[in-house]
Amino acid sequence: MSYFCTVHTHNYTVVDCGPLTNPANGQVNTSSGTKFGSTATYSCSNGHDLTGTTVRSCGAGGVWSLSEPVCEGELHIIITVNGSIISLELTAVDCGSLTNPDNGQVDTLSGTTFGSTATYSCINGYVLIGVETRSCEADGNWGSTAPTCGKQCKIHDIRYLYIHTVIECGPLTPPTNGQVDTSSGTTFGNTATYSCNSGYTLTGTAVRSCGADGMWTLSEPVCEGEI
Repeated sequence: MSYFCTVHTHNYTVVDCGPLTNPANGQVNTSSGTKFGSTATYSCSNGHDLTGTTVRSCGAGGVWSLSEPVCEGELHIIITVNGSIISLELTAVDCGSLTNPDNGQVDTLSGTTFGSTATYSCINGYVLIGVETRSCEADGNWGSTAPTCGKQCKIHDIRYLYIHTVIECGPLTPPTNGQVDTSSGTTFGNTATYSCNSGYTLTGTAVRSCGADGMWTLSEPVCEGEI
C-alpha cells in the first residue's frame, strides 16, 4: 500500500454518525462531536460495571465503530461454611502489553485487563491510519486491528488539504476468451469492465469496482461459448 498527499479545491460532505443513546444505568459522552473522527466515551452509574468497549469512533461510513457496551450490576458473592466466610481470589482477564507502532506510541494508562483501553498516537510529521483506541476484550485479546503511522505532508496557503491513503486493488486477469478494461485505474472508486470475444457470452457481472478494503467487488465473470 502506498501513501500520497493530494490537494483538492472542492466542496465536500461532512460525515456525521448521529447521536447515541445512553446505555441503561450509564452514560455516553459525545462532547467531541458526532462527525467523522470524533469519539464517544461510555461510563456506568455507581454499582454497575461496563461490559464491552469504553470508546467508540465515528467512521468514514457514517457509522459508529464496534458495538454498544452495557452496564451490568456488580456481582457480590458471600460464601459461608460452618459460620466461616470463605474468600475467593479471582484472576482478571489480561490482554497483555502492546507494541508501539513505527513512528508512534501506544498508551495503556488504564491498564491491560478486561475493559481497559489503549490509545494510539503518532509523532510530529505522521498521521494515524486506523483506529485511535482499542479495548481489552473478555477473551483476553485486544479488539480491532493495530493502526499505523503514515507520513504526513504539509502544504500551506491552500483552501483544503487532504492527507489520505491511496487504496490499490491491483491488476485483474482477463477471463478466458475475453478481456477486462481497467483504463480508469485500479485504485479505490475505479471500475473494471469485462467483455467477451466474438462467439462467447459473458456470464456474471460486466462491471466490478475497487472497494475501500482494497478488494474488487463481486466475483470475476466468465466467457462461455454460444450454443
